[in-house]
Amino acid sequence: MNDAPPLKKKRGPPKGVRYGGGSRKGIPNKVGREDRLIARKYGPDALLALAVQAGLTKPLKRLPDIKLAQAESVQQGAARELLDRAYGKPSQPMEHTVDETFEAILDRLGR
Repeated sequence: MNDAPPLKKKRGPPKGVRYGGGSRKGIPNKVGREDRLIARKYGPDALLALAVQAGLTKPLKRLPDIKLAQAESVQQGAARELLDRAYGKPSQPMEHTVDETFEAILDRLGR
């Protein structure tokens, strides 16, 4: 007499088999495209607003409600957003311990 609990069946398709769900490769996302077209209309004003909040430019007449941010953290966030848009987000640094030598890191990565 076997007192072991019955094995649970795995959910979903077998490994390597894809059933339904999701979009096929190569099909453009039409909703995203429309959203981007609408958002592009506001892009220049949004960038100017970030520059004003960061303290990089003077307040503008065409954006009267946007002023220099009082909190330094908001100014830094606005400047970071401008840099991210201009140069892309920074890559994540590699994690390593302080006492690890450069050669040890290369060996670990499979030089």
